[in-house]
Amino acid sequence: GRRRAIRSIVLFLLSSFLPVRSAFPSVSPTDATMVERLGNPLPLEESFRDSSGRSVTVRDLLRGRPTILSLAYYRCPNLCTLVFNGLVDAFSSMKKRPGRDFNVVSLSIDPRETPELARMKKRTYLFRLGISDDDSPVWRFLVGKEKSIRSVADSIGFRYAWDPVSRQYAHPAGVVVITPAGKVDRYFPGIRFDPIALDRAISEAGKRPPTRSTLGDFFMTCFHYDPSASGRSALVLEGIRIFGAVSVVGIATSDSRESI
Repeated sequence: GRRRAIRSIVLFLLSSFLPVRSAFPSVSPTDATMVERLGNPLPLEESFRDSSGRSVTVRDLLRGRPTILSLAYYRCPNLCTLVFNGLVDAFSSMKKRPGRDFNVVSLSIDPRETPELARMKKRTYLFRLGISDDDSPVWRFLVGKEKSIRSVADSIGFRYAWDPVSRQYAHPAGVVVITPAGKVDRYFPGIRFDPIALDRAISEAGKRPPTRSTLGDFFMTCFHYDPSASGRSALVLEGIRIFGAVSVVGIATSDSRESI
């Protein structure tokens, strides 16, 4: 509780006092955001390769369980690592367990990335979960072709774009809960995920009407400081002033309940 509160406060303070410059001069904000498409089906027959190079379809990945889906790319210098770290933190506090009660799937939006790169990323996060088996299905890391990636991204309303100037992808931050039947059920925007809310979303996925995210259409996008303007390069998050404030208030409230 206290450690999480401190991290949220630090993020909030950083974003409040440091100037923000877009890292993506050729990308419009509308090209790198999330549009909620609750109840929309995923393309179940689209095929990808997992970290071992095996071909898998979206249907194969669901395995009749709720799924937490994240779209990212493995060489991302900005938000993607923070999203992965946020998931690990949430999993460590959840009652439900990944691989047992729900699936976790990460799909690279960069068609140039390889199964070998996915395997390296998978090894990193399985280790953080205390799992030494590189082939464990607890968390699947996928790569694929542009057409298939776009098909899945469009089905969940994930908009992203390549910026040739910065040579990076502009994309939103967050994860999506998918029902066992393969439909969009709930969005969790940002880089930190409430384990209680995730537990509830997993339990209810497909058993009640899809739930709109508490922050509506607000999703953070990858940004960083422009070195020519600030003299140092660092990560910033568009809109994190709002998200940081919400996180601080929410965590403070949670900590107050725990102390009672």
